Amino acid sequence: MIRAAALLALALLAAPALLAQSAAERERREAETSAKLLQLKERVAELAAGQKQTEAKRSAAASKLREADGAVAAARREADEKTKELADAEAELAVREVERTELAVTLDAQRGRLAALVRAAYAHGRHEQLKLLLAQDQVGRMQRVLAYQRHVQQARASQVQGLLAELDALAAATRKVAGRRAALDAARVASTAALAALDEQREAQRQSLAALDAAFQTGSERLAAFGRDAEALEQLLTQLRDAISDVPQRLEDDRPFASRRGQLPLPIDGQVQQRFGSPTAGGSTSEGVRFAAARGTPVRAVGPGRVVYADWLKGHGLLVILDHGGGWMTLYAHSEVLDRGVGDWVAGGDVLARAGSSGGEPAPGLYFELRRSGQPVDPRGWWR
Repeated sequence: MIRAAALLALALLAAPALLAQSAAERERREAETSAKLLQLKERVAELAAGQKQTEAKRSAAASKLREADGAVAAARREADEKTKELADAEAELAVREVERTELAVTLDAQRGRLAALVRAAYAHGRHEQLKLLLAQDQVGRMQRVLAYQRHVQQARASQVQGLLAELDALAAATRKVAGRRAALDAARVASTAALAALDEQREAQRQSLAALDAAFQTGSERLAAFGRDAEALEQLLTQLRDAISDVPQRLEDDRPFASRRGQLPLPIDGQVQQRFGSPTAGGSTSEGVRFAAARGTPVRAVGPGRVVYADWLKGHGLLVILDHGGGWMTLYAHSEVLDRGVGDWVAGGDVLARAGSSGGEPAPGLYFELRRSGQPVDPRGWWR
């Protein structure tokens, strides 16, 4: 009993110390946890600020990329116009060259006939006074012959002068056309150089945007960015469906789009690079088909419809959207140049745009989607 009482007394004496030690340990752990939480919050704030700055840079880079895509499209159109004007000038110059050659041949013939006429006149006209004395009965005939020869000579000389004037005018026109050709050739060379410079500028913008995307979009952040792009596109499609719900039908081929399954032509002459449903770089799946094609390859409508969107859109570059009625739409993204505008009615096979790499694509081609009521549809089975 005495021993038990002694042990109990020792325990009672030690309890406050143990309690004090436990409270101190708890306070220490709480302090450590609070410090770690504060550090974590500061780190999150730093990351949020960094992400905000990166996002601002990405927006600026996307805006610059959009401007670069537009500048390249304008330069491409200007270069095409210069090429056409130069071809017209070449054709006109070729016609002028043929005309000049024909006139030169005619002039040589006229000169030959005139020389013969001069020789004949000289032969008949030598010692005319002596001839008149020896042949007084033929004076009238000789006078008539000489008068006729003078008229012929004057007519020939007038013809030759006219031909020479035409030849001079043709030479002036030829020089003018040649000068125009030289000016157009120089303009084409300049526009080609400007286009090359713009292509380099666009590539630099694309690489800048790609670097910012790499810094910003990793893992779930990249999925979130793709989600925002997809959401923006879904909102656009919803707005478009609302805007065109009352558009009258003006198509000659008014068969329902759904009845065209298995009859659609491919939208571009290219090689399939990514199929519907295949994995994408962001970890999601593709909602369309990506074709690899040479820059400038025509992008064609797969069926009749109306253009409801033709502009630049983030993540899609220069984009064309066709409404085919019945809730069916097709999308054509990353074009180099848009050849159609909002409100245009098109038939199947009509050219909508030309393939490119707008929107930051690393290589030229076309991204195509088929949608029904805003939902992506696998186009396999729709091609003929």
